[in-house]
Amino acid sequence: MQNTFADKTSKYAILEILGEGAFGCVHKARHRETNEYVAMKKVHMKKTREGIPTAILREAAFLTKMNKSAHQNLIKLKEIIIDSSQDDNQIVVFIFEYIEYDLDRYLKSHRPLNINIIRSLTEQLLTGVSVLHNNSIFHRDIKPQNILITSNGILKIADFGLAREYNYTKLLTSVVVTMWYRAPEVLLQASYNMAVDIWSVGCIFAEMAFGKALFPGKTEIDQLKKIICLFGLPDKSDWPDKAKITRESFTNCNKTSTTLERLIRFTDKCASDLLQSLLEFNAKNRCSAKKALQHDFFRKSDHTMCTVSFDDQSLSTAVDDIFDYKQTYLDTISPCDTNSDYEIQSVRSEFTDSFDVFHSPPMLLYDDSSPIDVFAWYCPTSP
Repeated sequence: MQNTFADKTSKYAILEILGEGAFGCVHKARHRETNEYVAMKKVHMKKTREGIPTAILREAAFLTKMNKSAHQNLIKLKEIIIDSSQDDNQIVVFIFEYIEYDLDRYLKSHRPLNINIIRSLTEQLLTGVSVLHNNSIFHRDIKPQNILITSNGILKIADFGLAREYNYTKLLTSVVVTMWYRAPEVLLQASYNMAVDIWSVGCIFAEMAFGKALFPGKTEIDQLKKIICLFGLPDKSDWPDKAKITRESFTNCNKTSTTLERLIRFTDKCASDLLQSLLEFNAKNRCSAKKALQHDFFRKSDHTMCTVSFDDQSLSTAVDDIFDYKQTYLDTISPCDTNSDYEIQSVRSEFTDSFDVFHSPPMLLYDDSSPIDVFAWYCPTSP
């Protein structure tokens, strides 16, 4: 009978590292008897007087609770193995079902995505979030690396290390969520609720369509500036109550000529409307996961007309070229005014070779069908 930690873990043959971080590491492993592949998350920690840290107990409790729902869009926990035999340290091992991709890797290897794949993944992500929220759990760290995709296209939300049970009488204020997917109220250090997960879903929806993170901020303030530059400075009534950063701090943050609709051009207006509802600055106006799933974007009977603009070429490749161009450009000449047709055309003639990937229309012509907004968004007018 297997009772010891060594006995319980030895039934798995460790194959390769899938990821590692401050918590420990995740390995791909194989069950020696069944040959089933699993993901083994091993967490090392110091022993405390209270025993296993609260964060680990909380994660285990949420995973166990969600296991009972047996929902296909949530990662399945197979077992937990605990070693408390050492004097100073203890090890907790989570055994999960093994999933082939995370969304970050999936996007890099499958881009550009067509709109039907984007629709399917977004619907599955919202479904998983809805199940969590219906169980009074919000994830608080939804990002591509925590979203797994099976070989047959099933999406699963993983990593509940920052998840919390939502209490309507106690609003949370601790800083959570990887910065690029962090809602304005969290960045502003105001109280927040389940709507932070919806903002993260919106950012991921945009990233799937755009091929790059929508708000790749370098600092929290830079992250806020990027959001405000795209959407404009919100009205006072939309600014979070008791935010530690005031609205007046951003009065000089001018809205760019780029808009969300121009940056990510869906020919399907339903897609644009859904994206806007997920990315409402005011958390009170942000739609719930349940309401989002009722959106016409997921109910269309004819999907053939839904496509992202520039589907004849990889917009991701376009943005990659822009990044390469930006460095060359900033190293050679002073930045131009991206709102000036004349200056834009001058720049293009200077660096024509950088934009050979674009055939029709020309990359830097400022018109309704050219991706000038991508250039403007990633190449600000100052280095």
